[in-house]
Amino acid sequence: MADNRHLMMANPMLMSPPLNPQSAHMPQQMGTSRLAPPRMQRSLVNDPEIQHKIQSFTNLRAVIASGNKSYEYRLKWVKMLINATNYRLYVYINIKGEPIASSDATANKELFIKSASQHIVKLIRDVDSANQKLTDDIRSDICLVYANILSHHYHTLYEQSFGMQKDIDGAIAWYERAIIFNPSNFKAHYVLGDLYEYEVNNGFDQALIYYRQSAKLGYNRAIYKMALMYLNIPSIRSHKFIKILRDLCNIEVEKTELDDDDKQELTEIIASASYELGKVYEGVYPGDLTVEDDFIQKCLEIVPVNYGKALSYYNKSAKLNYPVGLVKLGRVYEFGELNRTKNPHKSIQWYLKAVSSPLPFRRNPDAMIGLSRWYLSGSNGESKHIPQPNPERALKWCERAIKESNSPDAYYQMAQLADAGLSNQPATYWCQKAAAVSDPVQA
Repeated sequence: MADNRHLMMANPMLMSPPLNPQSAHMPQQMGTSRLAPPRMQRSLVNDPEIQHKIQSFTNLRAVIASGNKSYEYRLKWVKMLINATNYRLYVYINIKGEPIASSDATANKELFIKSASQHIVKLIRDVDSANQKLTDDIRSDICLVYANILSHHYHTLYEQSFGMQKDIDGAIAWYERAIIFNPSNFKAHYVLGDLYEYEVNNGFDQALIYYRQSAKLGYNRAIYKMALMYLNIPSIRSHKFIKILRDLCNIEVEKTELDDDDKQELTEIIASASYELGKVYEGVYPGDLTVEDDFIQKCLEIVPVNYGKALSYYNKSAKLNYPVGLVKLGRVYEFGELNRTKNPHKSIQWYLKAVSSPLPFRRNPDAMIGLSRWYLSGSNGESKHIPQPNPERALKWCERAIKESNSPDAYYQMAQLADAGLSNQPATYWCQKAAAVSDPVQA
């Protein structure tokens, strides 16, 4: 299967991978001008998600600073530092939660990474201690976080590294230990499955075992993963995926008793499930199937094609800020899909929403390509954002899509722009680039 993780066992007596607290980068020393006060970034935080995470960071920092340094809170602090790095809070605040000058962001990032790495290394050294305050649940979570860093789990999801070399064997050993300390650690089961699926040759069968166990333990991300597998993997294909997706879509997040991070994750899962159910109602199935196949015929009995319901689920996905759902609605109103009337205003609004986040993993390059198309054609005054053609903006959005994704569709769009005389390279050059990305072996 293709690695599409970016919407997350060895013998426990095996020697643990070597600890290397010095592997994190040292911060650079950066000064500020004496001629003018530094420009403070915190006042520029307009994204609600970032604002909320900054508030959570400063709240926990205050608790830690007040003297609460139990193992529980030390682990919470490590997780917070990792989360803050993944969500790029270092652009806005320092490790004390204070606003910083924009020029200090790079050095500040290194401080976050160094601190997270050093703190998790200290905790992992204590994981086998006899300290009764160190419960098995906490030991398990310490092993999980350390394994995530060794496996570069956060790099896969957020394009962030924490100064340690990728070590798959070591990560597997620590995930295993997490499960030994707490057999109900569903996240450890899930990420171990993820590792076997994408990082271990011929590891799919083992991955499936871990995914199923995580799902049995009630982890909704694993439950969603099983739905996708029942739909996409021929050897285990089952109509059960439909009920699973429906059940996930019907979860009411506000009625759950979860912390903020878990609620956010659950919201993302519901959004993903809603998008997939929208595809089913649209009649979109894996490419290895045809409408004559018994599997699809049975699916159509359970879920007849219904464009109205498809649009409803796509809308739910988009309203939960699922980037792919946002792009889908952009296409619906750009091309008149699902029997909708073309609506440039709505299409452009959805595309803009899909590129508005300051976080790269929240932005969708397909929306950038959509905006490039709209800037090339204009909306004939139907959208205030792009009333008339603007070739220069069309080129800039396409260049940004290439920079952020290196996708074939972005190169094909650039070929269209080349045909319009907007590129220094001929269209054939961009088509060759697209082909090379699509099939590097053939290229």
